[in-house]
Amino acid sequence: CARSSVDAASQSQQPRGPRLVSPGLIESTSDEVDLKFFDLVVEIHDKEDIPSLANVQVFFNSIDVTSTFLKNVEVKNRIKEKILEIEFKNVRLKLLDENQIKVGYKKNQSLYASQFYAPTCDFFENKPINNIQGFRPPNEYILWLSEIAKQQKFNPNLLTGIVAQESGFNPNAISWAKAIGLTQITQIAEEQLRVEEKKWPQSREISSLNIVELKQKISSGEINRDNEWRLNPQKSIQGGAEYIRYLYTYWNLEENKIWLAKLTGEPNIILSQVILASYNSGPSRVKNAIIDNPKDWIKNPELKEANKYIQRVFSYCYHFSERSVSDDG
Repeated sequence: CARSSVDAASQSQQPRGPRLVSPGLIESTSDEVDLKFFDLVVEIHDKEDIPSLANVQVFFNSIDVTSTFLKNVEVKNRIKEKILEIEFKNVRLKLLDENQIKVGYKKNQSLYASQFYAPTCDFFENKPINNIQGFRPPNEYILWLSEIAKQQKFNPNLLTGIVAQESGFNPNAISWAKAIGLTQITQIAEEQLRVEEKKWPQSREISSLNIVELKQKISSGEINRDNEWRLNPQKSIQGGAEYIRYLYTYWNLEENKIWLAKLTGEPNIILSQVILASYNSGPSRVKNAIIDNPKDWIKNPELKEANKYIQRVFSYCYHFSERSVSDDG
C-alpha cells in the first residue's frame, strides 16, 4: 500500500513541509479498463494535539474529493504518539493518466499537505530487496536476484520487479508469445544471449509447438528445466539480467545515446523507463517512438502496453526496496 505523512506544526513554528513516506505498491490492475488499485495510508503527525479526521482534506488533480475519499477509510488513533493514521481503501486510478493526489491537514488556519507521487526506479540504485509482501517466492530466488543484479551492476529491485510483473514468480509461466519462465525470455530475445555458447539446454521442438501444445508438454514435465534453460529458475534470472545488460549496452551505443540525451527527466530514471519499454516491446520500436516525438515518446500508441508495464515494474521496484510495515515496529 502507499504511505504518506503530514506534519502539522503550530503557528509559532515554521511548517516542515510535506514529507513523503512511500509511494508504495500498485497492488492489482485491470487490463480491461486500464485501472490501478491501491490502498493509500496517510499519517497525520501533530506534536501538540491529537489530530482529528474532521480536519483532513483530499485533493485529486486540484479538485476537493474529501467526501468521496472518506467514504471508505479505516482510522487508527495512535494517541500516545499524537498520530492519526488513515487508510483509504481500494483507491482506483486510470493507469495511463496523470494522477495527482494531495492530502492536507488544516490547523490554525493553515493547510499542511503531502503529495502522493508515482513510484520510480533508479537503474543503478543498490538498495537491498527488503519487502516481498504479496508474493511468496523461495528464499533462493531472492538470493539469486540480488547476486545476479549485483554482478550485472544494476538495481536488484528492478530485476525483482520484472520477475513479479512477468511471471508472478512462477518458474513455469508461459505467455501467448511463448515467452517462458521467471523472466519470460522469448526466443527472439534468446538470440541476443548466446545461449549455445553457454551450453544452456534448449528444447528444439518449442518453435514448432502451438501455445496449447507447449503448455501441455511443460505441465506433463516432458519439457522441463533439464532440457529447456528458461524453466530453470536460476538460469532464467541470469538470462533476464543479461538481456537487461544487452539493452543497456544497446542504448549506450553512440547512435542511440544521442536520442536518450533528448529525453527530459532524471537520467537514471529515464534509463530505467527506456530499458523496461525495450524489454516489453523491443528496442527498435522504442527508438522509433523516441525519434518520432522525444517529448512524449512513451505516449506513442505503439507503446501503450509498454507504458503500463513501466508503471507496474516501477511500483514493484519501489515497494520491494522499502521496509515492510512490520519492520517499522
